[in-house]
Amino acid sequence: MKPRISKPSHTPLHMVVASIGVVVSAIIILLPIIASQKKSVELLQGQIQALESDTALIGVSKEIFSSQQRKIEVIEDAFPDEETIPTFIGQFESVLKKNTKENKFKMTDAPISEAGRNYLLFTVNGQAEFSGFMKLLTDIEQLPYLIHIQLISLRTPEGLAKTVDFSFSMKLYVKNPFSIR
Repeated sequence: MKPRISKPSHTPLHMVVASIGVVVSAIIILLPIIASQKKSVELLQGQIQALESDTALIGVSKEIFSSQQRKIEVIEDAFPDEETIPTFIGQFESVLKKNTKENKFKMTDAPISEAGRNYLLFTVNGQAEFSGFMKLLTDIEQLPYLIHIQLISLRTPEGLAKTVDFSFSMKLYVKNPFSIR
């Protein structure tokens, strides 16, 4: 008897069909994963665009800030704080001495709050030539601080050409918070 040679049960056609089946199954399984990855990539691209926009906005903000920095500092310096109030007082005393024959002033011990702004109230009395008094007011106005002069009183016993007795109060606006130590 002749030995039987068995033919393989897998013909090349079966192999091709099986391979195609495996590839189609893989595509079917991987298609939702690929679609979700595509959405993730689109989301990341949107976030990159938003970050680039934010970066550009930050750059513009920095440019505006640096162009306005000096103005901001001038405004900030117009309001003395605990550290700079002695400088103001020194400048104020210098202006008083330069323009008056005699003077004295008092200021409040603590800031007064009004509509969310704090100020120190000064009361100033003295004697000066009328032109010296006018120069005093001008020089105070030119100090680099936010000052409001109010309630000016002049007594002219010898007329405007001679010495006048003066009194006025003024508000010096200060930073908030402010405390005198």
